[in-house]
Amino acid sequence: MPLDHARPEGRRITLALSRVPHTAATYQGPLLVNPGGPGGSGLTLAGFVASSLPEEVAAQYDVIGFDPRGVGRSEPALNCRPGHFARCAPTPCPPPRPSRRPTSRARGPSPRRAARSTGTCCRTSTR
Repeated sequence: MPLDHARPEGRRITLALSRVPHTAATYQGPLLVNPGGPGGSGLTLAGFVASSLPEEVAAQYDVIGFDPRGVGRSEPALNCRPGHFARCAPTPCPPPRPSRRPTSRARGPSPRRAARSTGTCCRTSTR
């Protein structure tokens, strides 16, 4: 599949998939399960979800698991060399506060500002 759907003729990637097929005569379609993240493989999640559902429900769906791009058996795999993100070290978040509302800049940047700063650093240092 294309890495960037806006450039379908560009670089391609391969996603690893798993499937627990439906067994009932009544077929409801695929049920895609997402491993969440970051970095979690979802190949075995299909079997786990299918076995956790009531048997009469699971029998009506193809339960599909996958390894998100860069994870597990999907290709290309991520290569997180030591220090790869060192130039984008996150701005430290302020210590937890009793209230969710920021009370003082003296405690450091808000979590939103810290995340924005880290994102800006990563965009500019990886170009």
